[in-house]
Amino acid sequence: MFDLKNVFILLTLFCFLLVIISCKSEPELQYSIEPFESKKSAVVFNPDILQTYSLTITEGNWKRMNRNAKNTIEEYIPASLKAGNYEIGKVGLRYKGNYTLWNCFDPQGNKLCKKLSLKIRFDKFNSKKRFYGLKRLNFHSMNTDSSMMKERLAYSIFRDMNIFTSRVTHAKVYINNEFAGVFALIEQIDGRFTDNRFPGNGDGNLYKSTWPDSDNPWRYDWGLKTNKDAAPPGVNNKKICQFYKELRAAHNTDEQIGVIEKWWDIDELMKYFVVSDAINNWDGPTAYWCGDWNGDGKIQCGNDNFYIYQEEKADKFHLFAWDLTTVFDISSPFAEIGIPLWYDLPGDCSEEVLYPFGNSADNSGKVPDYVGAPNCDLFFQTLAAIKRHEGNYKGIYEKYAEELAAGPFSLQSLYEKIDTWTRQISEAVKIDTYGPGVEEWHNALLRLKENLVVLHGKLTNHLKSSI
Repeated sequence: MFDLKNVFILLTLFCFLLVIISCKSEPELQYSIEPFESKKSAVVFNPDILQTYSLTITEGNWKRMNRNAKNTIEEYIPASLKAGNYEIGKVGLRYKGNYTLWNCFDPQGNKLCKKLSLKIRFDKFNSKKRFYGLKRLNFHSMNTDSSMMKERLAYSIFRDMNIFTSRVTHAKVYINNEFAGVFALIEQIDGRFTDNRFPGNGDGNLYKSTWPDSDNPWRYDWGLKTNKDAAPPGVNNKKICQFYKELRAAHNTDEQIGVIEKWWDIDELMKYFVVSDAINNWDGPTAYWCGDWNGDGKIQCGNDNFYIYQEEKADKFHLFAWDLTTVFDISSPFAEIGIPLWYDLPGDCSEEVLYPFGNSADNSGKVPDYVGAPNCDLFFQTLAAIKRHEGNYKGIYEKYAEELAAGPFSLQSLYEKIDTWTRQISEAVKIDTYGPGVEEWHNALLRLKENLVVLHGKLTNHLKSSI
């Protein structure tokens, strides 16, 4: 005869065990904010929507953020964020910029710029928090661009030429219920970016502003943004060091081109520089800034405003544009002081041949004193040889220049984009007291269109002279 009491106890224990087992086997939920139907990050950069982002920050944290900006301390401050009508909650917030921030504060810490760029980090206080799968967003102030169009337009041209690049749109930002202005909303280049562009192959090494010009693995470690602690630098950065070793060991131009062909997509590289040249991206990877960065009296040179990605499952590298703020001008400060273009051989590449540019004495040694010639770099020398029709790639630069001039860089295409985006942000610009003002904005848009006529003419003239 069964003891009902014992049966009840056994059944209770059995159910309890089932609960424990089911809890252990339940997959861990990935925290993600999905206020709309789509779960794709493209929603964030929908070109047809001028989204509103509202930030709330305490007075104490606001003061701290401004103190940090003056001292270029990249510390994220807690803030509450709402996108449209959706409450996202606690995120990390800081000002964005380096050289820009040095010029936006006086020695006493007073802010000189009306609007500063912002960076939001969704996973700062919750490592699993995402916004449509994204960890970070950049809101660029466009302080140096009264047209408020240059970055969005420049990135779109790279994208239209099928070059991997950030997605960009405009956005409205409020801080503590006050309209902070219209910003350029720019996709962060990080592991989320590479996962999106290289499905199943996106967990490779991503380097920021670290050009392949050394076989020292520690040279690349400071710029490594992914897989930082996966292995010691000698292992982590083995492939980028190997590329440079092979390039340096090549005996002639044909062998050098063969090395680049092995590690890079030459068509992709040529398209990149065709676009970069056309938009006059003079402060991109072709700009070699030189200064006494360590304060030891030794001048060092390096380039900036780019990322390099090493594929996870292949020995291939890719170049991504970044910080396209100094574009679409018809001249550049480099041209004015006679610095050769990346494909022009300088007369001398000794360390003594540098071009005076600035005075770092006013900014604690952090402003470049000199600029170097890009073609003194071995990688650029080989790319220049390809452009000069050496090797098996005759006419490749001109091929993509023609494609660019007739398509994404045609005046019709450019003007249509500018006019569409002008209508989109027009009402917001009218109430943006931190922006250039409506009259200056319209004048800047006219100047931009005039510059595009000149730049398009330079591109077509370059093609004619290459025949």
